[in-house]
Order: sequence, then structure tokens, then C-alpha cells
Amino acid sequence: MEAPSREAAEAAAVRTFNLNAEQRSRLIKLSNNMKMFEWSAYGSIIVGLLSDLSTPPNAGTVIFFIVVTVIVVKLIWVAAQRGQGWAAWIYFAYAAIGLLGTIGEFWAVGSSWLRELLTPETTVPVLHKTPDVVATLLAIVAFYFYMAARKPVARA
Repeated sequence: MEAPSREAAEAAAVRTFNLNAEQRSRLIKLSNNMKMFEWSAYGSIIVGLLSDLSTPPNAGTVIFFIVVTVIVVKLIWVAAQRGQGWAAWIYFAYAAIGLLGTIGEFWAVGSSWLRELLTPETTVPVLHKTPDVVATLLAIVAFYFYMAARKPVARA
């Protein structure tokens, strides 16, 4: 017996959900690059949360993390599932701020004004630095896959 094709398997999986035809076609047509963008961005958020929660937070910090995480996850979903470029760019601005924070954790030399801007107020332990680096790398991977998934603009 011959194994079903990938397209047939995806179509069968989509039929198991209660989706209308438009939702099914959008789910099937989501490119592999866009799927990789979405999962890399979600991975970055999860690893970043684990890193942030490795230090004992107070109640205000927990509420802030929850609100920001919900907003960022929604931005990623809107960018990947609905194809809204503005949401992706807001997410990438958020990720760039995280990148600057990660660079600041390792910053030892450089101009004084830049060190003042990037260097954290307290020494960051290695246990906290490692997930930050992983989260930053996942955000960079997400950026790569998002850019690869974008269709080139036709110029007249």
C-alpha cells in the first residue's frame, strides 16, 4: 500500500478541525518559511520567559510579563497567520530591544555612553545569560525566515 502524499495528509488533518473552506486553504497554504518564523518567534518568547522567571519576580513584574507576552504572541500570530507586515515589524522592534539587552550583558569595552546605555545595573549570572542568548538567536532565526517568506515586490 502506498503512503499518502504530504498534501493529502495535510488536507486530511485540516478536515479533522471544524474550519470553513477559507480557513482551511489559509492553513494549508502557509509556507514552510512562515511556519518556521512563527515557531522560532514563539520559541524565543518561551525561552525569554523562562530566563526572566529564573529570578524571583514580584507581583508587578509578573503582571507586566503576562501583558507583554500576550501582546507579543498576538503580534506573531497576526504576522504569520494573517500576513500583516506591521505586526512582524513591531515584533522585530521588540526583539531588537532584547538584542541590545543581551549585548549589554556581555559588553566590556566600548565608548562610555554606549556602555552606560547597554550595561545592566547589576551583574547578570551565567544561568540568566544563556537563555537570553538562545532567545536572541531564535529571534534572529525568526527574522531570517520571515524575510525569506516575504514575496519580492514587483517593480514596474
